Amino acid sequence: MLLRPKHRKLHKLDEEAVDQLITEIIANAVFCEPQKGHEGNDAPNKGDNNLWDLLQHHKSPVLITGDLLLVEKPLQKASIILPRTYMETFS
Repeated sequence: MLLRPKHRKLHKLDEEAVDQLITEIIANAVFCEPQKGHEGNDAPNKGDNNLWDLLQHHKSPVLITGDLLLVEKPLQKASIILPRTYMETFS
């Protein structure tokens, strides 16, 4: 996604910088397997139920996403914010 022309122009990242960024993310990531358990509490988009499963099983989950539907209809116990909001708040 970061190599799409619009994103490359916006972030000014060449292919090597994107590869480095992805490598850093993977090296520092924590991988979680979703536990099924969103019964009756489906994500706004059924394709995102795996995210709801992950969020449902953490104490204070935060999801940073550009998906406006998820931001507008968040899981009750989760903070779901836009990347811009994250950058304005935490940088």
